[in-house]
Amino acid sequence: MTALAAAPLPPLGAPQWAIDMENRITQRMEWGFRVHDIHLHNSEVAQREQSEWNLSRFLNASCTHDGEPLAPLPLPLPRIAVPAIPPPPVPGTAANHPPPWAPPAIVVPAADPAFPANKGALRAMSGPALDTLLQSYRLPGVNVGTVADRRTRFAHHIGVTL
Repeated sequence: MTALAAAPLPPLGAPQWAIDMENRITQRMEWGFRVHDIHLHNSEVAQREQSEWNLSRFLNASCTHDGEPLAPLPLPLPRIAVPAIPPPPVPGTAANHPPPWAPPAIVVPAADPAFPANKGALRAMSGPALDTLLQSYRLPGVNVGTVADRRTRFAHHIGVTL
């Protein structure tokens, strides 16, 4: 028997530096995929929202008289917040895997209850009522400009020509 054959075998498995590198790479990839999935979901939400809004805007563009009913725009759809990717694991510790996630169903909400029923109601809206609608639909310029300016801004958003 030679001295080489009598030497103890090294333990099976990878060295710690390789395990640490694998953990860093795995964590970065898994979190990167999660962020990508959330961005993809949010883009599907935005497409659905625009589709619903464009249909209502198309219908509202044909309203010519004050008494004609307006097609209400659904409220904006909620988006999923994109998490920050955690720092890489400390050497010797396990990777920080993202929690399980399934995209929520995209459900179109109803319109704001204060949405004007027709063009005449839109023309008669006061400043505070317009500000509530501007805020509900996440439009800029709440409490900015005259009531006529805010009314025109909201009318443009819903597809109505005043």
